[in-house]
Amino acid sequence: MSKLKEFNKPALNKLRSEMQIQFAELEKKFGIKLQVGSMRYSSNEVNVKVKANIISNDGTVVTPEAEAWDLYAQMGGFDHLKVGDKIYLSGGVLMTIKGYNARASKLPIQIENAQGQSFKCSEFTIKQAKKAMS
Repeated sequence: MSKLKEFNKPALNKLRSEMQIQFAELEKKFGIKLQVGSMRYSSNEVNVKVKANIISNDGTVVTPEAEAWDLYAQMGGFDHLKVGDKIYLSGGVLMTIKGYNARASKLPIQIENAQGQSFKCSEFTIKQAKKAMS
């Protein structure tokens, strides 16, 4: 890769993808999950937000939302579900539970589809969902 002369959107996209490649080696070495977040830049400086999470023994990434799931799931009446469980939403869409964001009152539950896209839904939606058989 050639040296950067200035920071602009195409250069930052290349930088982001290269950082993720380099982070993969660090993830293996330390047993953590690293993710490049937002990038704020001017023509000669860039600030990069990097997020690091611990990976639990079962292989799931431990986030604050994943930790909050156990507490709020019990209070909400869907404690039979755990982070990482696969569920079928109405319409037969298969999703994976990622966690509970207590600050989001309307759509606090974080879910993810098979392609890795993140979504939010309500507690009512989860109560109507059916757990997928493993």
